[in-house]
Amino acid sequence: MIILISIILLALAGLAIWTRLKAREIEARYPPAGEMIDVGGYRLHAVHVPRPDSADLPPLVFIHGASGNLLDQQAPFRPMLEGRAEMLFIDRPGHGWSERGGEANDTPAGQAAAIARAMQAKGISSAIIIGHSFGGAIAASFALDHP
Repeated sequence: MIILISIILLALAGLAIWTRLKAREIEARYPPAGEMIDVGGYRLHAVHVPRPDSADLPPLVFIHGASGNLLDQQAPFRPMLEGRAEMLFIDRPGHGWSERGGEANDTPAGQAAAIARAMQAKGISSAIIIGHSFGGAIAASFALDHP
């Protein structure tokens, strides 16, 4: 029995080491695309595209869906909108390169508050909020709590 438990523990330790090595490999291959913004004790990863002089649209804030990251929306929308609007692409708390933060981020309202603080840090006082999939629930919370 002790031998079986030892084998299982060694296998688990080996898997943990392999997982960490693979995670480092992926992190090296795909470094953060933007900057880290302190939102009160933790940081959100974001790509901020400043307001161009020729802007004909209001600022746009993009919130990705479940199990995604900011590249999901940056890849299709940035090329089409660059030069027309200030844009902020956010990795939601605990996704992409963003830190998880506290229990408040368990809810759409908590994540909306974190994104509102990131907007404030970038000098964006109002914007059109664009949410995809689960990001839509956060955008709805944003509309209710941060009109």
